[in-house]
Amino acid sequence: MKYIVIKAFNDGLTGFKAVGSSIELDDWRAARLRRMGLIGGRYEEPIQTAVIHEPEIREAVIKAPAKKPAKKITKK
Repeated sequence: MKYIVIKAFNDGLTGFKAVGSSIELDDWRAARLRRMGLIGGRYEEPIQTAVIHEPEIREAVIKAPAKKPAKKITKK
C-alpha cells in the first residue's frame, strides 16, 4: 500500500524520502514507521479522468478587396 511521508527520513531499503512524497510499504513496515511518526495515513491516488479537447473552430472571414468610390459624373 502507499503512504504519505510526513517527516523526511533516510531508510536503508527505500533511500531518502522527502516530506509529501508517497512510499509503498508492507503492512508491518508501515506500522513501524507510523509508530515512529514518519508516515501518515494511506495515500489514495487521485482519479484521473479523460478530458476531451475539442478542436478549435474559427469563423471563416472573407476579406473582400476594398471598393473604390464611384466617380461622379459631371455634366459639362
